[in-house]
Order: sequence, then structure tokens, then C-alpha cells
Amino acid sequence: CSGLSPWDVLNGDGLSLGTISVVRPVFTINIVDSTGRQTDELAPTDTSIVRLPKIPNVDSLLNVLAAGALPADIAPLSIDAVVIDDGVSNTRQENDTAWMRGTIEGFDVAIRDISLGTGDAVDAHVLNDITISVRRWHRQYSDGRNILLEGGLVRISDDDSLMSVSDVRLNTAERGEYIAKGVMFSFANHRLTIDSTSIGTTVPDKEWLASLKHPADRFRIAAEDIAMEDIDLDALTRGTALTVKKLSVGTLMIDVFSNKRGTPPRIKPRQLMPHQIVREIPFTVGIDSLVVGNTSIRYAEQQPKSPTPGVLTWSNVGVTITGLSSDPVVQARQPLKIQATGRFLDQAQMAATFTFPLNVTVYEMHGEGSLQRLDIRKLNSFLPSIEGIRITSGTADGATFRFDVRGRAARGVVDPVYRELDIELVDKKTKKGNWLTGDLSFVASWLVVKNDNPRGEDHEVGKIAYTLPPNAALMETIWFPIRAGLGDVAGF
Repeated sequence: CSGLSPWDVLNGDGLSLGTISVVRPVFTINIVDSTGRQTDELAPTDTSIVRLPKIPNVDSLLNVLAAGALPADIAPLSIDAVVIDDGVSNTRQENDTAWMRGTIEGFDVAIRDISLGTGDAVDAHVLNDITISVRRWHRQYSDGRNILLEGGLVRISDDDSLMSVSDVRLNTAERGEYIAKGVMFSFANHRLTIDSTSIGTTVPDKEWLASLKHPADRFRIAAEDIAMEDIDLDALTRGTALTVKKLSVGTLMIDVFSNKRGTPPRIKPRQLMPHQIVREIPFTVGIDSLVVGNTSIRYAEQQPKSPTPGVLTWSNVGVTITGLSSDPVVQARQPLKIQATGRFLDQAQMAATFTFPLNVTVYEMHGEGSLQRLDIRKLNSFLPSIEGIRITSGTADGATFRFDVRGRAARGVVDPVYRELDIELVDKKTKKGNWLTGDLSFVASWLVVKNDNPRGEDHEVGKIAYTLPPNAALMETIWFPIRAGLGDVAGF
């Protein structure tokens, strides 16, 4: 400690200190609870579909620090700085059935320009220049979870207060992984930015498929250049709401693998629709607009009798989402709307709009869109494995669709314009043409395929009168009706 003036205290004139420094302190905390309880309270099971990040309230945090660390009976008080350099903390907490081990390495604390005048309250304004940094923070849980944070920083000043993390990741016992890099939260600007984030599994697809006994879906999602603007900071720090004026994402990658192999479980997982998802979120949500600059989507589906999955891709997709709110007043005024434009199968320009009312008890959706010129043989990345047919020739000059879904009933139209369409049946086990395909004209006749659907007198529009299968997934409620309408026109 430097700059100590004890005579001021003895004379009743307060206390003046220079710099108080602590170098390489080590803190050890052990908490043992042997009560015989059989509950895993250290690592409770979280069934919520999403949780709010825990953002502290700066004023509350400073009030706690000031009230707990500063003497209220010595004034005036002046301290140039309090510095902790390269600290280490070890924590172990356990009960009869669970444990947690935690380490903090390389934590630094600097609190500067502490000043308390005679008669001043010991509150947040006394501490207005604080920097806390952590080089590495790691926690391990008995249930297999691991949390690792590197490069953490909290900076509190008169100009702005911010929190940042260079890298944070959570690994689950099931080998799930959640990563975020370059996280920055500005309290003054009510703004959160993330350089990149990803959610998914570390299990390779081949290993994942071999381990499955029931149909299941695998998701991997990655995003870059994320920004939340005009966040309701009070509600966020209370943990009651996520209210954001605008959420923007530079690039987004969605990779879905749907495995249909295996025996369906006796109790199938419930497929939630948008109106149900919003109600399952355990806090109030309101995002005026969500804008994604560049989205790529890969959807793969593995059928039981097919050796390889069918694959569909979308690229360079720009997405705008409005009306995402759990507020009944907003829901009554504005449905959830998703608008997208991009390329389908790296070739055809597409545009689509899907609208989902959220103030309903039965699933409702309105979809409409268009597709420009496409070599229909591009669909052979999907159709042979999934539908058992292969396109041998055909060009689509364009197509539009428009349909509504209520509950499981889908009604609408698909209007394709195409020419020279030829189809052959496929043996899904080999993905080769079966014995019928030696005579394509016979196959086409047997399927009653309409080879041409040009604009003009002979043009036909496909009717959608389709009943969705029970417990259909969201993507299936979009694709299955469109597929039914296309089949009505082409005759398969």
C-alpha cells in the first residue's frame, strides 16, 4: 500500500491512500453439502428451449461493491487505486450426488479514483472506474458438462460500461457444443455484438447414424456478424424479457439432417410450431425486425431403404423476419412474417413469404412464392433417394405457389411452367433404374406423366388438397403441400 496518511484518520480528517496492490493471490473455496439428498442441484436439468443470458445490472453491482468494501464511517476517503494482479481461484462444490469444479486463472482487478466526501452516500457513484479481466475460467460438472471462458473483460466508466468475452464454449454430456466468439455488450449504447457463434454436435454424421435406434434430426447452426440494437436493458438485467429493436446477422448457415431410419418411438417428440415455440419461451420476447444478409441452408434426409440421403440446398438467401413477439396485443395486430429471396440448388432464383399467426391455438400458415428457370434434373440430388424417381430431362421456365395450412389441412395451388419432362422409377436400395425403366415411354404412361406444361390453352395448375401427417415438422408443412401440388400437375 502506498501513499498512506494515517494522521488524517487520527485527526478526524478522513483517510487518503495511494495504491493498494495484491499480487498473485490464490483463493480456494470448498462447499460440501452431505444431507443425503438425491437431487442434482449443482447441475439441474434445464428443459427450457432457450434461456436469457445473465447480464448484471451495473448500478446494482457497484452498490454491492461500494457498500461491502468501503468504510461508511471514514470520510472524506480518497484512494488512488486498488489493484489485484494475476489472481487464481479454485472452487469445489459437491453434495451426495453431484459435484462441480471451477478454476479461474489470471484474473486482474483495477479500481481507480475512489473518492468519498463528507456526507456522501456509499453508493454506485463512488466507484466509476473499474476494470476486471479474466484470462481463463473453467467449470466442470459431474453430469459431463464443461464451460470454458477465455479473455473475459468488464469495464465500468463514466463514458460507457461494457462486457466482452473473446471465446466462450459449452460442451454437454451428449457431445453438443455451443460456441461464441468476440462477444461485446455496451451498457451505454444498449447494444450486443457477437463476431461468430455456432450450435451443434461434435459427433460425425456416420457415427451419429450408427448410434440411432429411432428417427431423429441433427441440426448445426453457425452465424457471423451478429448485432442486437436498442435492447431494453432493464428488462434484460432482470431476466424478464428480451426486447430488441433490430437483430441483424451478416451470414447464417443452417445444416439439417433428418434421419427416417429406425423404429418410431412409442412416444414421439412433440414437433412445435411457431405459435407454440413462442409460448414455450420462459420470458417475454419482442424483436421488431430480424435481418439476415446471407443465409445458406442444407437439408438432407435419410430414408430407410435408400443407401444415401437426399439433399436440397439454398444459397445467398436474404431473410427478413417481422412480428416476433409474445405480447398478445402485438400478435393480434401483426403475424410472424418470414420473407426470403435467394438461389435454389445453386441455380434458380427464388422468392417466398410465409406468414404464421401467433395468437392461435391451432397451427396456421400462409405461404406463397416463385421460382425462376431451373434445370429440373438438379432435383436428382433429392428425388431418387426420397421419392424413388429420377428426372432424366426437363426444364422449368418458372413456377409459383400459394397455399394455406390450418391444423393438418393444406389447400392451395402450384403453377409450374415446364417442358420436356421425363421421369424414371428408381430402386431406392441401389439408386438405379428398375426393370420398368428400360422403356421410359411405358413408365411415363404408367405414371401418367404430363411431359409439358407450357403457358397457353393446355396449361394446368396443380391443386393442393393435402392432409399433413401427424406430428409433421415445420419444414414438412411447407414442402409436402408443394410436392402434392407438383405431383397433381405432372401426374406422379
